[in-house]
Amino acid sequence: MSEDRGPQDVGPGPDEAEPVEPGRIHGGMPLRPDDATYEERVERERSKILDGYDPADIPPAADPEVVVDITETEQYRAELNEIRRQVDAGELLTEDRSEAFPPTRYARD
Repeated sequence: MSEDRGPQDVGPGPDEAEPVEPGRIHGGMPLRPDDATYEERVERERSKILDGYDPADIPPAADPEVVVDITETEQYRAELNEIRRQVDAGELLTEDRSEAFPPTRYARD
């Protein structure tokens, strides 16, 4: 490094080459990939993997579907009772007991 550079100047100077890390250099893709060697390697790996394979050892991909009748739950019964109470008290309108006009923002006298 030249002596006229300050501590804020980090890295190589304009006339110095930047060092290259060994892990960043690679040979790249071969010009002609050898398909026969690739097929042999794949077949060796496949046979090694499938050697101890037993389909019975594999768990199912999803849990079995559990069918629940929601109308049999306690929460459903409680909500149904609340709806019936609101209808009976006139707090909840139904199709047969609807108002003739939409609600207004003005107070009724």
